[in-house]
Amino acid sequence: MFASSHSVTDPALAGIGESVAALRAESRADWSTPARADRVVELGAAVEALAAELVRAVAAFDAAGDHAADGALSATAWIAHRVPMTRAAAARLVATARMSRRSEPLADALSNGATTVSHVEQIARVVHKREDIFASHGEALVNAALAVKPEAFRACAAAWRSNVDDLIGEVDDPFDASRDELTLSPTTGGLGVSGWFHTAAGIEIQNLIDSYDQPDPRHGERAPRTLAERRAAALYALLFDGRATSPKNIDITIDEATYRSRWTDDLTRVRSDVDGYGPVPPAWIRSWVTDAVLRRVVLTDSEVLDLGRGTRFANRAQRRALRHRDRGCVVPGCSHPPNWTDAHHVAAYFGGGLSDLANYALVCRRHHRMLDRGWILARAPGGGWTFDPPQDRAPPKVRYQPVADPQRTEPRTTAYV
Repeated sequence: MFASSHSVTDPALAGIGESVAALRAESRADWSTPARADRVVELGAAVEALAAELVRAVAAFDAAGDHAADGALSATAWIAHRVPMTRAAAARLVATARMSRRSEPLADALSNGATTVSHVEQIARVVHKREDIFASHGEALVNAALAVKPEAFRACAAAWRSNVDDLIGEVDDPFDASRDELTLSPTTGGLGVSGWFHTAAGIEIQNLIDSYDQPDPRHGERAPRTLAERRAAALYALLFDGRATSPKNIDITIDEATYRSRWTDDLTRVRSDVDGYGPVPPAWIRSWVTDAVLRRVVLTDSEVLDLGRGTRFANRAQRRALRHRDRGCVVPGCSHPPNWTDAHHVAAYFGGGLSDLANYALVCRRHHRMLDRGWILARAPGGGWTFDPPQDRAPPKVRYQPVADPQRTEPRTTAYV
């Protein structure tokens, strides 16, 4: 086993060690909230920069076959033995390093901080066994990595994989049930349920359970149930209340170019999704549409669903339209999916706002509470949304005010905005 001559004597690494020692010596108990938050952000940036350098070092190490000099059979085995990480983590690191070596623009972007290790790791995952077509269609994937943050890039990577598989005609069978399993584990006080279903069955099961009941009112007599609690109650009701067939009303969203098998380099506009499930190969959707299993939703200009002042709450059709339009919480930087959101009136209903699709926006519970406390959600001039704190920074705890409601015959004295 050879020993590295750079592990202690390298000035650059020695400087990093001294910096870490100084950080360990910090006492942050009396720091302010902004100071602690700044430290988290700064350390996160430092960790990302070091992770990028680790990927670059592993890329060179692996390309030269240096692991063989130590008697190791692979770079993964060598790293798992010599570096404090699991073999699975070492395998991901090597795959990420090889991906960066395969694409010079990607390696340059990682080196100068234009993209992150997470981006490259996700690219490596979807390019696996698709290396040949990456050479001709990989530019779109790299451009998407440069344009969006890691969380949003997950959808772009999934879209690229689905469309590439569709392009080369190597789509998995969505009805392959060879790996299906259901495990029931009796435990103290209950029963644990876990399992695996093929894609077609999984989508159908999820839709059946999630369409059984609606989210609880936020201001009801009891605290709203979590999504997991509602799913458990729905499954129990479906099993014992006699409802045994699935409602064939699953929504799908697919843009016209993808539906017609036309390749596009702008992955941010590619849609081939089952609502509430995520991206699936376009070939599946074409098959399901032909078989009338799903309802097709081809993206075109948005259709406005308006209810005016007739009701305060979004109906099912509006919720469905909002899920397709907003795709989750619209607050910049928030990645909560539609199932975690409420339909929020941008112009307050009790201030005269309409219950129209154009006046709704999906926001998660946390940001909805912030809006109730005075934060301001507004459409940005160039598209998208802005989310700003109250101008006075100190909104009153109770925000009731008299308003006029033209739909009510009796007088209203107060209303919650």
